[in-house]
Formats: sequence, C-alpha cells, structure tokens
Amino acid sequence: MAREPSERHDSAGDFAAALDDYIAASLVGRADPRVERVATTLAVLALAFVVFASVMVWRHGPGLAALGVGAWGFVGLTVVGLVFSLIEWRTQQRHGLSRLALATAAATLLLGVAQAFTGLGIVLAAVSEQMSTPTVDVPPNQLLLLGTHEAMGNISPAAVLTALQLVAWALLTRRGPTT
Repeated sequence: MAREPSERHDSAGDFAAALDDYIAASLVGRADPRVERVATTLAVLALAFVVFASVMVWRHGPGLAALGVGAWGFVGLTVVGLVFSLIEWRTQQRHGLSRLALATAAATLLLGVAQAFTGLGIVLAAVSEQMSTPTVDVPPNQLLLLGTHEAMGNISPAAVLTALQLVAWALLTRRGPTT
C-alpha cells in the first residue's frame, strides 16, 4: 500500500489487475523442468518415428539406384540440412543457420517433386511415341502405369528426408541462444 493516497489503487479491481500483471511478469522466462523433459522426450520420439519411417520407405520403396542420380541430391541436401541444424545447436544459434537448414529441407522436398514431374514428362513422351509408332513390346497402358509408378517414387523418399530434417532442426534449435 502506498503512503500517499494519490498513489493508491482506486478500487479492489485495479489492485487485482496490478497483482495479476505482477504475477504474470514474475513468471515470464521461467521454464518448468518437467515441461522441458516432456518436450524433449516427445521430440526425440518424433525423431525416432521419422527415422523409422525413413528406413521403411527406403526398404520397401525403390532404392537409390532405381531413383537415379537425382536421388543423391535428396541425401546430399539432407546431410547439409542436418549439419546446419547441428552447428546451430552446438554454437547456440550464433551463426544464424536456421533459415538455411529450413531452406535445405524445402529444397529436398521440391527436388523430389521436380524429379517426379520430370519423370512423368519422360513417361508421357514415351507413351505418346509408342502410340504413334509402336516399336516396343510394352503396350502404352503398361508403359504409362510402370513409368508413373517409377516417377512418383521420388516423392516418398524426398518427403521422409524432409521430415527428418525438420524434426531434427526443431529438436536441435528449440531453445534460443543463451546470453
């Protein structure tokens, strides 16, 4: 309570609001260790799930050899993105590489989509050629089906590697730099 009447609260409601503001301000910045443990555990579980999904996609989907040289671009971008995130974590985000890590994740996905559409274009050109001058033993509908399946096979690995980068980035950079 202030000594001077002019410095006192006009009503109990004003006093309660001031008390709420004081309590809210005193709680800002405090991290509950239990919340930190739960968040870290869930983030590690999410990362483990993404790694498991990556293994399943690579095991049951087409291999790198079947996807072609461009698939190594997925792997390369993933490694670069993970290294950016790791550097950010180790240096407590001093180098500002988070945007680059996120950009490599986006580039991984976009590369997969671009490769899929490029493959579809090649398949459609081959089907068109086969329909106009049948020279191959494969009927056009089977060529279209197999080619589309092969071309679309680029999206799954690119998506899983993108998810791996994003979850790793979120886990490694979830805390801001310490000052």
